[in-house]
Amino acid sequence: MLDSSAYDSKSGNPFSDRPPTSRRNEEAQRALDAAVAELDSNAPENFDDSVWERLCNYRRAKIEMEVNVSSVRFSSNASFNARFSEVVLEEVDFQSAAKLSFGDGE
Repeated sequence: MLDSSAYDSKSGNPFSDRPPTSRRNEEAQRALDAAVAELDSNAPENFDDSVWERLCNYRRAKIEMEVNVSSVRFSSNASFNARFSEVVLEEVDFQSAAKLSFGDGE
C-alpha cells in the first residue's frame, strides 16, 4: 500500500519521496519486468537456447513498444480532450454572447 502522506510538495526538497503516481508507475514497471523474467525462464524442453534467447528479446521489444504506444495514445487522447473542451467552451461563450446581443430568439 502506498503512503501518500510521506510526500510534501511544498517543501521543495528534490530528495523527498515522489508523488504516489510515479511510485505506482515504478511498481507497475517492476511487476511487468518480473512477469517477463518469469516467462523468459520457462524455456520449452528440446529448444535451442540461442533461439529461445532471441525469441525472449523479441517479446521484450514487442512489450516495450506496446507500452510506448499505449502511453502515446493516452497522451494524445488527453490533449484531444483538452482541445475539444476548449472548442466547446468557445462555442458556449459565442452562443451566450449571441443571445445577449440579439436576444434569445423568443
